[in-house]
Amino acid sequence: MERAILNNMATIRMISGLLEIAVALIFLKIGRVDSALRMNAFLGLVGPLVF
Repeated sequence: MERAILNNMATIRMISGLLEIAVALIFLKIGRVDSALRMNAFLGLVGPLVF
């Protein structure tokens, strides 16, 4: 039971980390501050909702 909980927690953290990295790469590709701020705000909302 504990192992399953740990696996789920680790999976959620990996997904969260991958999302952060993907958005950071999109920041670099787009190169616009206004778009980056919007995406950053979205990440700020998603984090607390997931955890």
